[in-house]
Amino acid sequence: MVRRMFSAARFCIPLAGQVTVYRGAFGVPPEVAARGLAWTTARDVACWFACRQGRDDRSLVISATVNASDLLYWSNDRQEHEVIPRRPLPFTIDGRLSEWKKVADDLNEQRNKLSHANKIDGQPHASC
Repeated sequence: MVRRMFSAARFCIPLAGQVTVYRGAFGVPPEVAARGLAWTTARDVACWFACRQGRDDRSLVISATVNASDLLYWSNDRQEHEVIPRRPLPFTIDGRLSEWKKVADDLNEQRNKLSHANKIDGQPHASC
């Protein structure tokens, strides 16, 4: 139902060709994670989502390749490079927990530095 609503809205997708997308999840089997709505084109963001609730064997990062024409939505409003695919995607498990933890920690550090910089001068800063 939600995918049909996004499809009807016809959002602008600034991507072309084949796109690798990632999904971070925690506490669900890979098959359930793959049916989730929101994916990202940024692996570090997926690692952060996988590790934000815990850092054990329940963390998971999956990846898939999709044609940009099969994406219903794209947004980078929260610097998450979010996409919504038209349908659930065939996936592979992307890496291991030790990698995901390190990538998530690196992203947290980047975000903390950006947050600190914003607090110092009160001005928004681009995170790209």
